[in-house]
Amino acid sequence: MITWTIQAIAAILLLAIGSYTDLRTSEVPDWVSHGFIYLGFALNLVLTIVFMDIWFIVASVIGFALCFALGYAMYKLGQWGGGDTKVIMAIGSIVGFNFGDFLLLTFLINTILVGAAYGIIWSLIVAFRNWKNFTQTYLNYTKSKPIIKIRIGLYAFVVFAIVASLFIAPIFRIEIFSIAAIIFFLVHLWIIIKVVEKSCMIQEVNPSKLTEGDWIVEDVVVKGKKITGPKDLGIEKSQIADLKKLGVKKVKVKYGIPFVPSFLIAFILALIVGAWYLGFFKMLGT
Repeated sequence: MITWTIQAIAAILLLAIGSYTDLRTSEVPDWVSHGFIYLGFALNLVLTIVFMDIWFIVASVIGFALCFALGYAMYKLGQWGGGDTKVIMAIGSIVGFNFGDFLLLTFLINTILVGAAYGIIWSLIVAFRNWKNFTQTYLNYTKSKPIIKIRIGLYAFVVFAIVASLFIAPIFRIEIFSIAAIIFFLVHLWIIIKVVEKSCMIQEVNPSKLTEGDWIVEDVVVKGKKITGPKDLGIEKSQIADLKKLGVKKVKVKYGIPFVPSFLIAFILALIVGAWYLGFFKMLGT
């Protein structure tokens, strides 16, 4: 119990510091994430020595690897920045993966669910704060041919679902209507989030204001040579230096959602609620 408490306190401290810096500067400094990764390994190494139990450090390595896999996948998908990924890795090294103790697994599941809700709420708040830009971009975006095709397909699907429900047993109609309504809602939510990104989260900035890991929206080409672009998944310090040296005035940058506060919420929920999903699986098995 003492070891569990120490690990939980260290994790909450990391997430509290990370949340503060992420909200204030839109990034988590490397000294925070790297420092807590090393702290996690060091803490579990000390516990291994004190309790003569090698599983502490083994669990730390497994937890780090598990969080690295999830974080790297989310980073490659463009959902998280490099700082978010490093924070998750630090949580893995601190808490570790222990059979019979589902704290880390519960935290990761909560992170996906809480992160999705958090991202939606954050996007809607940003849209309302930039209502004029959002509405104008929304009108233009929904008139584009790809979106028109998507919406026509969506409406056709809803009409088909309604007609099909007339020929099936009444007991299944609610399920058909529910599925159609959920898909209709999710497609329009996706459109809104894309519009928020285009209208509120993309800015033109001078290279002097760039920081390592910023997402570049368009390829920056100088004298036929590509310096950076969206495929880089985060600009590097050397690329920022090249942009300054070549006299580039403006680059388009996408500023993402500060997700670390959602990690803090997910971890606190994991501590309070516990492995809630186990009851769900038991219910499915009965």
